[in-house]
Amino acid sequence: MKTAICYATKTGTTRECAELLKKQLKDAILCNIETDKADLSKYDCIVVGGSIRMGKLHKAASEFIQKNKSILMEKKCAFFICNGFPEQEEAFLVQNIDKELLAHSVCAASFGGKLELDKLKGMDKFIARAVTNSMKNDPNAMPKILPENISKFAEALQQE
Repeated sequence: MKTAICYATKTGTTRECAELLKKQLKDAILCNIETDKADLSKYDCIVVGGSIRMGKLHKAASEFIQKNKSILMEKKCAFFICNGFPEQEEAFLVQNIDKELLAHSVCAASFGGKLELDKLKGMDKFIARAVTNSMKNDPNAMPKILPENISKFAEALQQE
């Protein structure tokens, strides 16, 4: 099954997660939505991923989903998000991805996320610093990529 993993990233975490997913799939390519063009008609499965900031999906990922809704509805599709609060996965997915597409998708999940202060600027950096300061006493609360979620996602894609 030929799979296109299309993603949009701000700090590189979503790219890192897309690369980890690609390693678990047999015939997959990566497509950075902001810099690459993929002919989606050539793929059996289309995976779309993006980061969540302030509850919103990366603008390029959101626009890609809207622009390609008809082809996503014709193909096997799946969605992933990268965010620091994976326990809010369902809320973020429902808020940011068309309900019809979510119902059609094979799977949708959060792959977790990272807070890398050195890659942030302005208000993003200010908010991230406040969040990390509040989590200093509990290192397990710090956002991290969740490889087990990526593995489950890959398994679900390959079962269909």
